[in-house]
Amino acid sequence: MEQHGEPPADQSEIYLTLLICRYEQGRTVVYGIEPHNDFKLTERVLNTPMDFAIWSGGIRVHESSTAAMAKFRETMNVVQTFQHAFDEIAYEAVGGELTVYQMDKGVITPFMHTKINEKPGMKWLTEDIVRAELLRLRSDMIVAETVVGQLGSFVSTLIGEGNDVVQINTHGIAAGNADFNSAPFRVNMQGDVIARSIKLTGEVKDSEVIASVIRASQIIGGSISSDTDIDVTRDARIGNNLFMGLAGSTTDRRIEFVDPNIYEAFISFAGGTKELKIRAGNDIRIDTSLDLFLKGDRIMLQPGSGGAYIGSSTSENRIVVGSEMDYANLRLDNLGTSLLLLAGRVAALEGA
Repeated sequence: MEQHGEPPADQSEIYLTLLICRYEQGRTVVYGIEPHNDFKLTERVLNTPMDFAIWSGGIRVHESSTAAMAKFRETMNVVQTFQHAFDEIAYEAVGGELTVYQMDKGVITPFMHTKINEKPGMKWLTEDIVRAELLRLRSDMIVAETVVGQLGSFVSTLIGEGNDVVQINTHGIAAGNADFNSAPFRVNMQGDVIARSIKLTGEVKDSEVIASVIRASQIIGGSISSDTDIDVTRDARIGNNLFMGLAGSTTDRRIEFVDPNIYEAFISFAGGTKELKIRAGNDIRIDTSLDLFLKGDRIMLQPGSGGAYIGSSTSENRIVVGSEMDYANLRLDNLGTSLLLLAGRVAALEGA
């Protein structure tokens, strides 16, 4: 891999150089697969024992080649070159053992073995350093992989990064945005909840719900009140009784049947006079398959422009009311008077 054996932060490629050395027909041959050659197989050959070259394989090939070439030019010593190259590219605080093998005409033998030196001036983390640092920390700070129990007071706690965070601070609890006031879900210190969507599977008690639209298959409650008109766009079914108004109220009440034309029909109750009125723009028909009972101190018919009748408006099929009886009696009285006059005249004629 490039540099310290880890892939670059913004890439997923692994930079690895592979070298295979062989001794063929008195020559040293090195086959290489390298990223800068597009991972194509390359071949390097040393034809005579007097030829030399420095090739690096594996990881950190550039650093090792540079260090080895500089040291070899300075000392012309192979052992010092190996020692210097591995000291330079060794990982921090790793070190280790270095063994170099020599290959000659098919025979592989150890060439050198040495310890890889650590970087000079390296600082080690010892128990004394850790103890001193812990004493320096404030007593109310906790540094641990796992914390169990009740903690003290915090100014702010943030989990996540970017806008994918959950935060608890002096404003309240919020999730979904680093800015508390822009979070799609938040609860302030007064208990006010703002949420993009809530699915409730339990109960909401002693609360007021303020919304422009409430959709539910069933609403159960002791009372439903409104400070504006309520429109029911479909049928309304009422179990037993329908009560309008409150006890002791003198407010007029009215049930109106809306008609698109000029005709009006309603049932009204006057709270002051306690009068119930049924009004229709046309006929009012009471239809029953059995008897019809009307009970009251008086049953009055107020005549309109065509009179007032029980039954048909024609005289052949209606119940005669008092006004007609008075009129009939008057006509009978007049008829009696006429008959008396006629009888007198007849008697006078017979006497003549």
